[in-house]
Amino acid sequence: MSEQKLTGLVYVLIALVCVNLAISAYLVLRPAPGAPAALPGEAAKSFPQDKMNALARQTVKLYNAKEVAALYATFDGVARMQFSQQVLGEQVNRLHSLIGTVDDYAFSHVQFAGLHESRPFYNLHYKVRLKGGPFASGELRLTIQEKKDELALMGFFLDGSDDGRA
Repeated sequence: MSEQKLTGLVYVLIALVCVNLAISAYLVLRPAPGAPAALPGEAAKSFPQDKMNALARQTVKLYNAKEVAALYATFDGVARMQFSQQVLGEQVNRLHSLIGTVDDYAFSHVQFAGLHESRPFYNLHYKVRLKGGPFASGELRLTIQEKKDELALMGFFLDGSDDGRA
C-alpha cells in the first residue's frame, strides 16, 4: 500500500474513533430515560421519617390483611378516581398469589417521579422481606404527593426480586 493511502486511512480511523468517543460520552452522560430529573433549583427532597414510616406501616398492614376497603380509603381522593375498590381488590389478591405478604421493610430512598399538572410526585422506595410466595425479598414503592404537610398516597407498587431461592 502506498504511503499516501496509508496516511489517509489513518486519518479516517482517527475520525471514526473521535466520533465513537463522542457518541459513547453522550450515551453515558445523558439522563436515564426512566428517571426524571429533579425539579429545577430543588435539592433532593426529604420528608419527615415518622410520616413516611406511618404511611408504609399502614399500607403494608392493610395489604397483608387484605383489608381492601381500608386500603382503598388510604389513597388520595384523586388517586381513587383512577380505579375502583373492586379493581384494587383484584390486584391485591393477584399480588398475594404471585408475591405473598410483606414480612418486614426498611426505607431506602426518595425519588422524584415527575410532574402532573405542575404538581410534583415522589416515590418512596422500601426494601422488603417477603413470605408466602416464591420471592424472599423485593421492593415496595409508594407514590406520593405532598398536600398540606401530609403525604397523600397516589400509588402502591410491590415487586419481588429473584435472589436464587428455589
